[in-house]
Amino acid sequence: MSEQEIKLHGQTFEQWVKELFEFEYCSECGGDHYDHVANILLGNWFARCKIADNPNYKVRSREN
Repeated sequence: MSEQEIKLHGQTFEQWVKELFEFEYCSECGGDHYDHVANILLGNWFARCKIADNPNYKVRSREN
């Protein structure tokens, strides 16, 4: 089962991260929900910036 199918507190990671970045962008990388990957820690969702894993990763344009 992938992290995208797991539900914590009734939400998948995709649902949770879209709500997290609904009105603002990440203060670390400037990205939105497309620019993050799921981490589960102590029974909660955490969003990790894709740029942390790959310094060559380009954050999506905000116009998209």
